[in-house]
Amino acid sequence: MNLPTMEVVFLQGWRESGARKKALLKEVLENIIGVRVTIVDYLDAPAKWTYFRSHLTVEEYAARAEKVIMEIKKENPKAIIVVIGHSLGGIIARYLCQEGLFPSSNMILVGTPNKGISYKSFGGHLGLIITPVYWVVASKYFCNIPVFYQLLKGSSFLKKMNDDRIPSDCYFISGSKDTRVDDYSSDPHGIGHIVQCDHHLFKFDGESIACLSKQDLDELNKTAVPVVVSIIKRIMCTHTEFV
Repeated sequence: MNLPTMEVVFLQGWRESGARKKALLKEVLENIIGVRVTIVDYLDAPAKWTYFRSHLTVEEYAARAEKVIMEIKKENPKAIIVVIGHSLGGIIARYLCQEGLFPSSNMILVGTPNKGISYKSFGGHLGLIITPVYWVVASKYFCNIPVFYQLLKGSSFLKKMNDDRIPSDCYFISGSKDTRVDDYSSDPHGIGHIVQCDHHLFKFDGESIACLSKQDLDELNKTAVPVVVSIIKRIMCTHTEFV
């Protein structure tokens, strides 16, 4: 069996992991010769239940993702490892990068809340009033949700993670037209490669390219998907075996 020359590990966001294993991004990237994509299902609940059944910390979620990466390295030790982290997945990617699992130049952050999130992120201005009550009730009567509190602005977790700053040679994709961008996306300061698109979200996940209408394809081209494709090709070209 011919092993791929590039292994792309995709860490989806909090509301996506488990629900979108058939990510359209996987289909698109695997059309590039030599690329294989692995989607890490690191969460402990489907998307619609993550708010109430996310019992683990970022470190514990990262351990699950690390296990997958180590298995890939064992199976395909000569492959180039690239990690894409969307939203919370980007925080996990940064955590693993700091552990030395892959070079920061092979890390792509997509709409990652490096500055942290606020209650406002979950409901606009009303979220400042409604969402705190929602989370207090959820935490008290349903379960503890440590990852949410770790990602709040000013948390000790983010302070410790950001002490070393964001790697200057990784990639960061932001959506210029996305709502909540001030609270939910990263402060790009210190990131070497910043790329903007209309929407950083991976729209049409779960669908196939062949099923998309022309209008859908036009919309898809405004998202992070083609941006990720171009970055993957750029990373491939930096390795001598592809030149």
